[in-house]
Amino acid sequence: MTDGEVIYPEQIEVPAVAVRDMVIFPSTLVPVFMAREASVNAARKAFQSDNKYVFVVTQKEPDTDAPKQDDCYGVGTLASVMQFFGLADGTSKMLVEGLARYRVDSLFERDGSPASIPSTPQSARLSRCAAS
Repeated sequence: MTDGEVIYPEQIEVPAVAVRDMVIFPSTLVPVFMAREASVNAARKAFQSDNKYVFVVTQKEPDTDAPKQDDCYGVGTLASVMQFFGLADGTSKMLVEGLARYRVDSLFERDGSPASIPSTPQSARLSRCAAS
């Protein structure tokens, strides 16, 4: 490993947030606004963890209120939660930094909030991923 090189995990269990009408890319800072309780819980859990990792995956249909794995695309982004706070209107906001693209291994619920085990890192193979 050279100085400055980051090694991302091959497989890790992290909180997951399904987003509507947006895609988080590696090396970007993006604000994500959330109203769903499951998303807020997952973001809070990620922000309070030691590594602050969250897996962000885009929903296929933005009208789906409780998305499951089949409702989301098969590739998402492992991100770090830089900020997390509640807003006056009852929603929450997290600022994430995209770290690396991952293919979804599984999405499931743990302790009432979504979780994910992203598998193979996809950053080097982004052009071969169908992640619209």
